Amino acid sequence: MSEKGSYPATSIILPTRTETSVVEEVKDQMSENDELIVVCDSEDDSIAQSGFDSKVNLVVAGEPENCSGKANAIYHGMKASKNNRVVWTDDDFRHPDDWLEQMHRDCDRYGGVSELPFFIGNNPLTMLNEPIYAFTMFMAYLNNQAWGGSVMFDRDGFNEEKFMEELQETVGDDVLLSEHLESKTVMRTHRVEIDEKIRDSLERITRFVKHVRYHEPLQTGLLTIASFFIAATAITYPIPSILASTAFFIALYNFMDNRTRPSFLLGYTAVIILPFFLLYGLARRTFVWQGRRYRYNSKLDVDILEK
Repeated sequence: MSEKGSYPATSIILPTRTETSVVEEVKDQMSENDELIVVCDSEDDSIAQSGFDSKVNLVVAGEPENCSGKANAIYHGMKASKNNRVVWTDDDFRHPDDWLEQMHRDCDRYGGVSELPFFIGNNPLTMLNEPIYAFTMFMAYLNNQAWGGSVMFDRDGFNEEKFMEELQETVGDDVLLSEHLESKTVMRTHRVEIDEKIRDSLERITRFVKHVRYHEPLQTGLLTIASFFIAATAITYPIPSILASTAFFIALYNFMDNRTRPSFLLGYTAVIILPFFLLYGLARRTFVWQGRRYRYNSKLDVDILEK
């Protein structure tokens, strides 16, 4: 195991509005040269009332103007950070004791690295979508798409100025990062429990579909056509389709180190309803995320309609 100080000094950016144990999880892994930048929206957020030591820098981002609250938080966190090596992370999963060291090791090897979420639902709709979320993250792995919950990079490895300019005009911070940064997505997953109501699940689906729609329009069209074809095949040939989809998702869950999650059994149903969720996401004009309603007009044209 390497000593903490053997890696470059690192700025870790954690957007959160509530008090969270993740602050201590990350601090315990930091070297004396690292800094943890906790970014909230307002001085009224509960996290802003917490007392932090000198290793933690609290940044109040304020209200976003032409981007999402998350993109706004990342922007202000990047502006406040002082180190060349940067980590983005989230407060919705547990950070293992060797999380930061593993990220450093892979970043030194690949020049930029991202891990993956494995979404766990708590309502029927989100649980039904677990196989699709898993498949989506598998595609992110194959395409080396970054996940904003756990990504490390060196800021001199890409055009940061251009990225920061566009970050103030978009919703998907990590989707945009993937367009600017060459990185490697490793098959190391973190369980992210989605504590939301069914209505919130529909908002999440819409947001995900809009990301792909405006960042990968050709891929969106091909995916929609393919999903209808696969769903039609599954309905026409139910028995072989049930067997094939179940076997596929068992293998996928094992590959993603989540073999104990039984939602792979919902794979057949998820495949059938996927095209309708895609159409729903494409048809929706607006969506709600973290208390704000957004309208995506284009990749770099976002309206905040209400809070």
